[in-house]
Amino acid sequence: MHQVPDPAAVVKGPAFVDSWLIFAGGLFVAFDGGQAGRHDFTSQAVAAGAAGVLASRPVARPVTVLLVSGRLSSCRPL
Repeated sequence: MHQVPDPAAVVKGPAFVDSWLIFAGGLFVAFDGGQAGRHDFTSQAVAAGAAGVLASRPVARPVTVLLVSGRLSSCRPL
């Protein structure tokens, strides 16, 4: 993990990809694709209560971030 301000952080909600449909305590899945990359909406998701972010590159917001290499689309089967 990288950018972990709280090593005891626990994700207690579901994973979600839409920063408009926030699940408090959930994991925001930021991936690039569509008209805008989801990384651009990380701050909005965290401000609304996301407990962490699954991302393919570092994010500017202080939050627990799980960095994965490559495209996040490879994680879809998970």
